[in-house]
Amino acid sequence: VFSVEWKTQLKRYSIFGNYEHFDAANEKVQKIYIDLLGKNFMPNVAHVIKFEPESKDFTKAFRPQFINVELGCEISLLPDRIDLVVKNGVALEDIIDYLRCFIDNLELKINRLAFVVEAIGDTFEKLATEELYTRLAIGVAYHYSNDVFEWGKRDVSRQQWTKDGETELVNVGQNLHGSSESGRTSLFIETDINTLAENNNERFNIDDCESFFKRAESWNEELFNSLKELINNV
Repeated sequence: VFSVEWKTQLKRYSIFGNYEHFDAANEKVQKIYIDLLGKNFMPNVAHVIKFEPESKDFTKAFRPQFINVELGCEISLLPDRIDLVVKNGVALEDIIDYLRCFIDNLELKINRLAFVVEAIGDTFEKLATEELYTRLAIGVAYHYSNDVFEWGKRDVSRQQWTKDGETELVNVGQNLHGSSESGRTSLFIETDINTLAENNNERFNIDDCESFFKRAESWNEELFNSLKELINNV
């Protein structure tokens, strides 16, 4: 019987839309710099490679970015989305407050939402590796052998999220990766929860963001607890 604990490496909260014209020189973006400075965010720029269809060339674009070192929080305003990444514990209430600053000041329209969590598990001795592999890498094409040093599995289910009395379909995915080195095995996990990419209707507001991310955090916790229970019963 094993006991596994997960250490969260990062959480990423993303809202999607057409934000191409909101560059660092935009007056409304300048207002956000001032507002977030009061919340201890320092201005920065993110480098984005952009493909120009007419010239078929790649160019480098500079996008607004905001960094709070103390919180381990980074917000990037990209052409097609806003990524808010946290590495320390930041309350969802504060996450929504930061996103609201962008949504209200820029009058953003939102067509998609996504929540990603990356975590690393305990490292196991080689004696446990085969049992973990057999239990977790379901459906492999060959049996475990000493030659296997990396393995993984991916599961995606479609769940329902209710907002304003309407049902929204959501992809809830989990990627598990095992890597063996020097006789020990480390486990890595990524949870990816997102609304359907094929639906591009601009239908979400800040209240929907809060509702979605709250439910996504709950789904993530359920997935981690389920996996933890599975491993602990190996």
